[in-house]
Amino acid sequence: MLKNKMDSLHVIPGKGLGGQFTLGMSITKAINKFKNLSTKIPEVQVVEEIETKRIYLIVPDCRIKLVFDELYQKLIIIEINCTECEAPNILIVFKSQMYSNYQEILNDLEDSFMPNYLDENIILETYHGMSIIRDQGKLSKILIHKGNKLPEIQGIQMPKINEYLVYLNEKIIVKTPNGKSIELAWGSFPETVIEILGPPDELFYKQSQNVQSNDYFYNYFSEGFDLMFDGNSNQLKKAILYTNMPDYYLFNEYDRCNFKLFVNEHLVNPLTKWDEIIEIFEGHPKDEGNRRYPYGFEPTRYFSFKGVLFEVSNSGYIGSITISL
Repeated sequence: MLKNKMDSLHVIPGKGLGGQFTLGMSITKAINKFKNLSTKIPEVQVVEEIETKRIYLIVPDCRIKLVFDELYQKLIIIEINCTECEAPNILIVFKSQMYSNYQEILNDLEDSFMPNYLDENIILETYHGMSIIRDQGKLSKILIHKGNKLPEIQGIQMPKINEYLVYLNEKIIVKTPNGKSIELAWGSFPETVIEILGPPDELFYKQSQNVQSNDYFYNYFSEGFDLMFDGNSNQLKKAILYTNMPDYYLFNEYDRCNFKLFVNEHLVNPLTKWDEIIEIFEGHPKDEGNRRYPYGFEPTRYFSFKGVLFEVSNSGYIGSITISL
């Protein structure tokens, strides 16, 4: 008989839940993990804070919550809810010890934590890569995180991922985690792009009546963008960057693209709202019409300035940015 992959939560301080969820993983990878466990986990809730755009994945049956930072959409806190019952729904494993009762955890870890009193009844106790919250003496939450203290959501340090610096009507600079800066030039051939970014996740041919001149795309799902090549010259002509907003039709198809778009000494990132973008650009945007999606998703609307096309959702946030010369 197939054993339930989530029959226990292996708590690894500073790392995550062993074999399943690792701190620093993208929300797309986490959701796909849950999809693989769909026969064992009947419900996963995707919750977005409207003001901050912070996203939580909540699993009621496992009593866990995954917290993703709002800018990079990377997992920074794993929370195990210990309230309303004395024993966990799923066994907790910590330092090779299996626990079926929360009080046992408190008894074994009491000397390891540094207390921090949040108020008269609630105490936050920290350990390297892990914290616990006690409410009136009882274990309330177990929190797994990096470092020696619970991280603040805002202002989190950029994870080790590529950063894409877009200079409108000029160039794209790929800034790698090791500090290298490489120009991804317009007109580049596929072999040059692969040398810089590696092979694409998929290759997609654009539909056209003239089969001989079909443009084609390199899909980089894990980087959050598509690159379009001219079907005749095989040169790079366009890039589409995705923000992976939960209200967007392609949510969870792409990781969020970690881009910075420089315009008139201002900066646009995935969380910049459309009304802010309008103020940054000079002149009025051209209305390029709307796009309707199936399955109940709200339509989006396209607006363009020279060299850039913004796809705007009803929430006022950007779904995608298309750039070209």
